[in-house]
Amino acid sequence: MNKLKKKGAWVVEVLACLLVFLWVYTAVSKLANAEEFRAQLANQVFKKGFTTVLFYLLPTVELMAAVLLCWRSFRLLGFGLSLLLMLTFTGYVGLILIGFFPRVPCSCGGVLQVLGWKAHFVFNLFFTAVAAIGYILTNRERRWGV
Repeated sequence: MNKLKKKGAWVVEVLACLLVFLWVYTAVSKLANAEEFRAQLANQVFKKGFTTVLFYLLPTVELMAAVLLCWRSFRLLGFGLSLLLMLTFTGYVGLILIGFFPRVPCSCGGVLQVLGWKAHFVFNLFFTAVAAIGYILTNRERRWGV
């Protein structure tokens, strides 16, 4: 295996590990504090029926993304799902920052509770970039054997 291939594989592993940590942490945080998570969702601008769907869907999809990232054969799908999640979360925080919603909801658990919305946006941009770079490198590796 040439040096470029080894370096690319190492980078993909690190990016996958960062996202696995993020998704497991956020899902476990939601599940461990289920009532708090349910209350935070109820404070969002979504309709009540949608918050019930999100209560079950978000931790499930986050754990699914983490699992997909753990297996090389599913890693591209894991990076793609991670990118979709991060784009959605980042877009939502962006809408909060520009004052799109009539009130500012408080919805983040764990470490993100201590961040302001601008710092949260930067945090999300970082992980959006992690997912995008992982997706690009994994796709390139699969298509061209680089």
